[in-house]
Amino acid sequence: MNFSARIKKTQNLIEEKGYKALLIEEPLNILYLTGLDISMGQLLIDTSSASILVDSRYYEECKKLGTIDVVATTKTALVEALTKKSIKSVTVDGATMTYNSFIALEKKLSSKDITLVAADSPLKELRSIKDAEEIKSLRNSAALAAQGWDYACSILKEGITEKAVATEMEIFWKKNGGEAPSFESNISFGANSALPHHRAGTSKLTKNSVILMDIGVTVENYASDMTRVAFFGDPSTEITKIHDIVQRAQKAALELCRPGTDLGTLDNAARNIISAEGYGEYFSHGLGHGVGLNVHETPVVTHKDPWCDIKLQEGMVITVEPGIYLPDIGGVRIEDTIVITKDGYESLTQRPTEAIVIEV
Repeated sequence: MNFSARIKKTQNLIEEKGYKALLIEEPLNILYLTGLDISMGQLLIDTSSASILVDSRYYEECKKLGTIDVVATTKTALVEALTKKSIKSVTVDGATMTYNSFIALEKKLSSKDITLVAADSPLKELRSIKDAEEIKSLRNSAALAAQGWDYACSILKEGITEKAVATEMEIFWKKNGGEAPSFESNISFGANSALPHHRAGTSKLTKNSVILMDIGVTVENYASDMTRVAFFGDPSTEITKIHDIVQRAQKAALELCRPGTDLGTLDNAARNIISAEGYGEYFSHGLGHGVGLNVHETPVVTHKDPWCDIKLQEGMVITVEPGIYLPDIGGVRIEDTIVITKDGYESLTQRPTEAIVIEV
């Protein structure tokens, strides 16, 4: 990863936004900019320099980077660093810093006439456009997630619990290079599939059930996210019907995935098909979201403000995941993670969207 280039882009951002300096404390943002996987630290960037303030646990590790200044944390280290650079205003991420932390830091800085300013996720635009190395890691992550889907389908049998499938799949990932699930695995049998954020529980698989798996694994620090449906025997006519509708809705949205398409148009392409079939009220969430170091990142793919007018750009990685959820009956969601290319998109998920039928 070219972390020096990311620091430079951040410095350009600081200049464009009129910040004097940016103080970054959120660990994933520090990882994004430096490659350092640390639980606590302060990355201070201005238009001409970058330094990281850490305690003794991480000091030697950070020194090995050799690309940014490393400062040992003390009660006065941050104030001294700002004073040394003649910085009279510093911006923090208001989306990740707690109110109490902001007030405490503001009090400390105001004693030296340094102003503290909160901005809304100042790095979100940088992180929403993935570089080639990030896309490579996302591709690897998506590939392992899909292999987990294959494995999970291979162990389905009458009486197995949702939690057992999730556990065995996560062990498979660990054995094959996965770091951790990107989120708590959603293995849903029967009527549980109508709950979009269901988590694997004690429900047992029975004949003629619909199975929904919303799964993802982290590889090389990058998340993956996919959803597929299997039929354990013969599904109901209505479940078969809504699977066809969701499949068509996703295809309609994917056909519009290219630079310049706004997110509202993308969401509506899928939503209009579902609504035309009479199931609009049962598609209860946005069409998708960004994926990167976090499984949910900018942008949010929806027809609602403030996202609807934002346009797709080359390098964005998003999910496209329409769904229909019928209470007490079952649900269908089909989800692919895609990267926006120069003139279209590439699917990272690499699995057919047709439901797998498992003979019982």
